[in-house]
Amino acid sequence: MASIDSLSLSTLTSDKITKEQLMNQSKDDLNMDMKQDFTQLSVYACDQIKNICATIGPREPGSQQEFDALKLMGKQLEQMADKVEIEKFTIHKYAFLGFIPFSVVFLLYAIFMYWKHKPVYSLILILIALTPMLFEFLLYYQFTDPLYPSQTSHNVIATIKPTGAVQRRIIIAGHADSQYEWIFTLLMGKYFITFILIPCFISIGLTFVASCIEIMQMYFVHNSANNESLGQVHHIILMILVSTVPQIILMLFFWNPWKSIPGANDNLTGCYTSICTMKQLVSSGIKLKNTELVVLLTGSEEIGIRGAKAYVKQHKKQLLDIPTLAVTVDTIHDCDQMSLLIRDLNGLCKNDLKSAEMIQCAASNKCGVQIPLKTIPMGSTDAAAFTQAGIKSASLTAMDLSCPRWYHTRLDNADNLVPQAVQKSIEICYYTALLFDEFGFSDISKDSK
Repeated sequence: MASIDSLSLSTLTSDKITKEQLMNQSKDDLNMDMKQDFTQLSVYACDQIKNICATIGPREPGSQQEFDALKLMGKQLEQMADKVEIEKFTIHKYAFLGFIPFSVVFLLYAIFMYWKHKPVYSLILILIALTPMLFEFLLYYQFTDPLYPSQTSHNVIATIKPTGAVQRRIIIAGHADSQYEWIFTLLMGKYFITFILIPCFISIGLTFVASCIEIMQMYFVHNSANNESLGQVHHIILMILVSTVPQIILMLFFWNPWKSIPGANDNLTGCYTSICTMKQLVSSGIKLKNTELVVLLTGSEEIGIRGAKAYVKQHKKQLLDIPTLAVTVDTIHDCDQMSLLIRDLNGLCKNDLKSAEMIQCAASNKCGVQIPLKTIPMGSTDAAAFTQAGIKSASLTAMDLSCPRWYHTRLDNADNLVPQAVQKSIEICYYTALLFDEFGFSDISKDSK
């Protein structure tokens, strides 16, 4: 197989290269004689997604269906990769969202104690309600996992070695599992956040703050809860809290643990973007010079990025031995909503800016796509698992982050695929791999000369 003919960094006049230089370099050198048919690749990807949805169906984390889909995609990767491995890991699939009934009960009890002028008990109860929510859902720790039955999930790892010495590594990843159905997203779409989720957060915050204030009034300012002015404030706050009780109770029905969705967009599109990136390199006769290419298909992403965490934990030393870039691809649906998530894990985890800039260069220069940087307000992608371990990562997505009606519902089916978006994501990942092979993590600075 032919290697890419292009200038090395040593031929440049500066150790730093500007974004314009990088873009011009890619125009001139990175795609001279290669013939791509990304349209055919997107058709192939969508056909394979439709086949999995029709023959295997929804892929609950840790289920046989998830494993069957991973094995099928693994066999396809065997036709192009030097090595394909399947690794297993243990999960507790109901732990990630299983805290909801627990937190609902303790939140309602906290409101009741506040009504009874017992702010100390109210504060303790609200802290108990918040604890699993904070550690399990907000921070994605495996906090309550030991309380639930265990299952086995799997990752597929396909590797192609470069023609020369391995100096760096790029991982392109997607997850194979599909989420349990979110009932209120199906019924209300993005308005679920406004009419159910936000009132619940208001209730949590108000109960916590009001309880703290009343404790201070009672024990530090020596002002009784029966004080007339404080009693009026207490009554107003209580009315607000009572008005949120219906929404809190409705959260008991937030998800259906007995029904997993088809997950065509979320996230078989990410899986086949990864597979088709490798497929295009192989079919076009391109082999990277000094970059090891890894396609990673993870299991159990929807229950707290468990597959990516398991992969990083098992391979951390190897991943840190050489410069490694992880590009996770998640939910490719809307061309006009394509973005790079610079802040992941409920906005708490900052992915690598330099890596995002490289992907932006590949997208704008070779694909005609301008990709903005965004923050995911709720949820996470596999990129966060790499970032938390000190591995540079970026997350490519193409969806409305305000939670459209098809997201995590039965409407995420094969009829809802957008081939044009899948095509663009394949192109972007393909050219990102070529750029990374050429430049690695070289500094991209608008101001460098």
